[in-house]
Amino acid sequence: MRKITTILFCSLLLFSCKEKKKQTSQTPTKPEMHKEQYGSYIGIFSDYDHEGDIRTTISLQIKMITEDGVQGYSIVKGNKRQFTGQIVQNGNAFVLDLKEPGDKNSDGIYHLTITGDSINGTWKPLLADSKLKTKDIQLVKKKFEYNPELKLELDEDGQYIDSTSHKDSVIHPYEDSSETETVSYYRSASDAVLKLNASTDILSESQLKNLKKLDLEIIKNNIYARHGFAFKTEKARQFFDFQSWYIPIYDDVEDQLTKTERSNIETINRFIKYAADNYNTFGR
Repeated sequence: MRKITTILFCSLLLFSCKEKKKQTSQTPTKPEMHKEQYGSYIGIFSDYDHEGDIRTTISLQIKMITEDGVQGYSIVKGNKRQFTGQIVQNGNAFVLDLKEPGDKNSDGIYHLTITGDSINGTWKPLLADSKLKTKDIQLVKKKFEYNPELKLELDEDGQYIDSTSHKDSVIHPYEDSSETETVSYYRSASDAVLKLNASTDILSESQLKNLKKLDLEIIKNNIYARHGFAFKTEKARQFFDFQSWYIPIYDDVEDQLTKTERSNIETINRFIKYAADNYNTFGR
């Protein structure tokens, strides 16, 4: 009987310790502060990484602030990098010094100032001999909300051109001359990318079968853009980085897709395999 009592006592003691440990681990060690600064800040690097209209968008997410510092992550070109750092209040502004992990050559440090809903500052690479340049940053706070009705906004030329790849052709511009000229041809999309919404409507095969490959790619990627997916490929980013509603904050949104979107993605993928593109010149 004494042996059984001892076993029961030890079991209760062990259970009590586990419960105490569990409760302790769930209790925040430091209270959170400055929660009004939490959220998504979206903008661009000031210097262009490419010639032409393609630009690099940065998404900065502030997730937690305690007296120990700041935690969050950045997304650039679809690459998500955690950062930690310190925050100091200076009047109505907050000064942040943030550092990415440093296990990649592309990691860097931020020196930023939050004023109202805006962030201004700089980013520079951690490596002293890095070929990456120091960048000026201007960001605006934006609240992400999934909206299946969002559509592409027309660019200033009223057209969508894939400027990431082209085909060159050598022509003879003058019949009576041996002079030659190289003309570049680019893929272009049709107005179907504005009319078809793969987030709200089940798209039929008859609606998709005669579309260009670029049309299908944009219609499909529009689904992911509405969910805040951060595109890794330059080919996708060139269309969505310019959209005022686009907020790239996730590196994976598969579990957020609706039944309608999953069905349309499956259908579009079948047509993309066999779709062709028309190449035209656009004075580039």
